[in-house]
Amino acid sequence: MTARFYIQAPTPDKQVLQALFDNLDLLQQHQDLVLSNSKYYNIHIQGSGVFASFIQGFSLCLGELLLLWQHTPWKQDNSYFYCITGSILSGINTSRYWSKEQGLANKYTPTFGKQISSAVFVRRTGSPIYDEHKPTPVSVPKLQASDMTIFELIEELKQI
Repeated sequence: MTARFYIQAPTPDKQVLQALFDNLDLLQQHQDLVLSNSKYYNIHIQGSGVFASFIQGFSLCLGELLLLWQHTPWKQDNSYFYCITGSILSGINTSRYWSKEQGLANKYTPTFGKQISSAVFVRRTGSPIYDEHKPTPVSVPKLQASDMTIFELIEELKQI
């Protein structure tokens, strides 16, 4: 008998994700502002995060995603990962990403372990620079979500 364990990620809000990726250039253009303002940084992106067996799952906020896409394997070629799920022991995973060519899609990622480590590291330290030789604790602090939505932020940034 084979036992399989699956971690269910929250259902993504496709409208939020579409707004995020439709305005990715605008958000990256104002990345310094987003990263320096907790009201913007902590905008909740439903359906994004790390949901893996044997670790405490957690959602990612906008600022964390921007840091991960800039400095880690969360961005590969033209694919922007926003949610990874699977098992860190087996390496079996199905990760969600967005690309201009495919839109919102799922695929296996061989960098699953590095993606988990870098996301935990960003959450714990606020820094995207991950050192593979220093162990990363698996407990993740809770983050206070912003009351602002991605839609409101996009409108504000368009006015700048």
